[in-house]
Amino acid sequence: YAVREARALLLQPLQAWELADRATGRRLNTLALLFFTFAALMGTFVWLKGVLLPFVLAGFFALLLEPLLFALAAPARRLSRSDPHRSKRTACFVRLVANVWSGVAVILCLLALVFFLGVCVFLIIRSVSRIDLDKYSTSPKVLHVLRLLETMGDDIRGPSLQVVLAIVNALASVASLLFLMFLFLLFMLQAVVNFEERPKGIGSEVKRHVQRYLRLKVVMSLVVGLSVWAIYAFVGIEMAFLFAFLTFLLNLVPHIGGAIAVFLPMPIVFFDPSKTMSDVFACFAYPLLVNQIVSNMVEPRLLATSLHLHPVTVLASLGFWMMCWGTVGAVLSAPLTSMLRIGLTQVSHPLAHAMVALLEGNFQLAPPEDAA
Repeated sequence: YAVREARALLLQPLQAWELADRATGRRLNTLALLFFTFAALMGTFVWLKGVLLPFVLAGFFALLLEPLLFALAAPARRLSRSDPHRSKRTACFVRLVANVWSGVAVILCLLALVFFLGVCVFLIIRSVSRIDLDKYSTSPKVLHVLRLLETMGDDIRGPSLQVVLAIVNALASVASLLFLMFLFLLFMLQAVVNFEERPKGIGSEVKRHVQRYLRLKVVMSLVVGLSVWAIYAFVGIEMAFLFAFLTFLLNLVPHIGGAIAVFLPMPIVFFDPSKTMSDVFACFAYPLLVNQIVSNMVEPRLLATSLHLHPVTVLASLGFWMMCWGTVGAVLSAPLTSMLRIGLTQVSHPLAHAMVALLEGNFQLAPPEDAA
């Protein structure tokens, strides 16, 4: 008996070590599977970028245009309601009128989006065409930079053809993206206006969170863009609307977009011979103040419960989606990650629960058990 007890005492640490080794092996296998899944998803998103990117953009524009669509299609919805006193011919005619009205509402929403984009492009072209290139060609700062480049042996005229080709390719890519996006958006809006009941369950939760985030973020970015436009116009910066529009777009990128937008007009202001250092300081300080007020005081109050994501999670998702889809992925990173979090909440698995807690920033190790 004593020998058996001694043998059990000697084998007990070995058994505990073996169990711990098995648990470590399972954890390593899980981490390896997560890594390969992550790499496979990234490769899939990059490979299907030409189709997924306009599809996702169309989905987000559909969420933004949905209130306008419902307002325009309200008469059609009232007409399409069943009435027992209507004859069969009258009901068919009313349904035809309602369908035509719904199609007109969808086309009006698309025209509103096209009108908004057209106005923005017109104002951008107008602001760029008004720039005085002769003023910059005689600027001492520009001449000093050109002389410095010549002494370094850099020929700035050589890659001009490559720049033109890159611009043409970029414009062709944007045109293809917009065409597919409007095509997807047409079918999405038509499906929304023809859907009698709104989705319930997880679809409703995803839609509610993403729609609220997009609306608030677009409104806040629009406020920042208009404020910056007023500041640049007051100081007298050329291409003020272009920089304000870029500020509006970059403010949609979480955390870092506003900081990047502040530095965009600095070269124009610095090389402008009619501007002083006080103008350079004003063009930097006032937009930075507006961005800080909105991003640190207004947005946290309005967006605190919209996505339920930790700031580190937002930055990590920003890097992931930017590697997959570029700048557009950076803009859509936060709502896409929020959709992943909501989907994981519906999975009854400990790993899914741990990932949800990690995305929300509530991941905590289990407290040690008492000695007793």
